Formats: sequence, C-alpha cells, structure tokens
Amino acid sequence: QFLAIPAFLVVLTQWKGFHFTESIQNNFHLAFGIVILLWATWFLFYFEKIVHGERQRWGMEDLKNVEITLASYNPDLRGSWTFTFTQILGKFLTILFLSIFIVATFLLSFAPLPSTVLNMIQTILIFVFAFVWSKIAKRLVLRENHRTQA
Repeated sequence: QFLAIPAFLVVLTQWKGFHFTESIQNNFHLAFGIVILLWATWFLFYFEKIVHGERQRWGMEDLKNVEITLASYNPDLRGSWTFTFTQILGKFLTILFLSIFIVATFLLSFAPLPSTVLNMIQTILIFVFAFVWSKIAKRLVLRENHRTQA
C-alpha cells in the first residue's frame, strides 16, 4: 500500500491537466525509482527478521537442510573443459543479452515517436526479451550440471 502513493504521484505527472514539464516528470520518475530501491531493501531486511522469528517460534533454528543430489548430476564433469566452457558461455550470454537489451532500450529512447507509443514499444520489448531470456536461461541452467536443486 505504501508504494501506491509515489506511484500515484508519478501517474499524476503524466496527466495532461497538470502541465508538468518533461524535466519535472523525469525527476518524479527518478524519485520513484529511489523509493522503490529503498522499499525493496527495507522489505528484504524485514522479511529476514520475520523468517528468523518464525524459525525460532517453530523451534527450527537448529534444523539442517537436506540436500538431495539430482539424478542428472554427473560428478565426472566437474573440472572438465565441457563444464568450464558451459560456465563461461553462461556468463558470456548473460552479459551479451543484458547489453543487447540496454542498447535496444537506449536506442529506442531516441526514436522520433510520441511518448505513449515509445512506452508501449518499451513494454513489448521487455516482454519479448523476458520471454526469450527465460528460454535461454532454462537451457543454460540445465547444461550447468548442478548437484542439487535450488
């Protein structure tokens, strides 16, 4: 509920009735991003506190995690060139995909289109990149020979 207030203010800056300049709108977007960052940080720390409290309340603070080795795990691959190549390929593809997304977003910001069209294209771009990355990431993770399931 707390995030609804700054989000509402950002939406108000976009409304034509208030006649905010683009600079003011950008400042509201920046402020909203900072609020989200601070809220997410607070939420993670607060959630950890709740988890520890519940773990103590349920008497599970000394509970050991049971790790089940995956059937697909092959210990012979550890240290091999295939394993090393897969690790490097995963990192490279992640950086490459992220770089392509950043460049596409940056170039899109210079397109001579109305802001509503740019926003819709940006949204579509995010969904397309998320879909494609979900397929790539799943294949990469399956090739990485993990010992246990996360």
